[in-house]
Amino acid sequence: MGHNGKISIFISHSTKDIEKVRKIRDLFELINCEPLLFRFNCLDDDNDELEDFIKREIDARNIFLYCRSRNSESSIWVKKELEYIHSTDKKRVYTIDIEDNLESDVLEILKKIGEIILKNTVFIIFSDNNKEFGKKLKDQLETRGYVVHIRGVHDSGIIPMKDMRADEYVRIHDQLSGYFETAIFPMVEEVSSKGIIITLLDNLHEGGWNSFMMMKLQKFLDTRPHALLLPINSYDENEIPKLIDRVVNMTL
Repeated sequence: MGHNGKISIFISHSTKDIEKVRKIRDLFELINCEPLLFRFNCLDDDNDELEDFIKREIDARNIFLYCRSRNSESSIWVKKELEYIHSTDKKRVYTIDIEDNLESDVLEILKKIGEIILKNTVFIIFSDNNKEFGKKLKDQLETRGYVVHIRGVHDSGIIPMKDMRADEYVRIHDQLSGYFETAIFPMVEEVSSKGIIITLLDNLHEGGWNSFMMMKLQKFLDTRPHALLLPINSYDENEIPKLIDRVVNMTL
């Protein structure tokens, strides 16, 4: 899981590649992650105590990096680690090829590391009405190994538009348009390059006009690589596991 706002990653690798893997570990540490790797010497292939230890470490994490090379492909320990990871419900397994010279591929490695960080950072944008739901969602995402940031938007001035006179409807229409344009869209723009975006804005869906603004927001989010707009009226706590599954599927 994420510890102290850091992404914790189990690194599966061959001991023969330890010098290369340490460089990748150092890059992760530079960008506020907690990479975990082991180096074991003089161990036989049937060390049950070590295997149990590694399984416990895998069970404690949700994010895994496989450093692929000829050495790792022939490593019995790496094979055991990957088989165990795939035998569980762990889905977020990423691969970096380290067979070639890392110095010559450092930009590609940094790009891959950046993608991993992006896919495991979540920004939750919530309106006042969804503050408690947003906090509970944040807590559960963090237990799944995500680093989560929450951003609130003040919406006390937004009122329902049902049974409203035409002139009042136009006034509120303009108010809501300004709210989306000046408060929500810039916030989405700001965080769209930093991680997955989840918007919790259900109390803005009252009245037929709001469906137009929701479509506009969805179109805006569609241009972002990692964005998730929650369906209307899905803010029941029992829906959180389904939402987390959707987030996980976006991060594969």
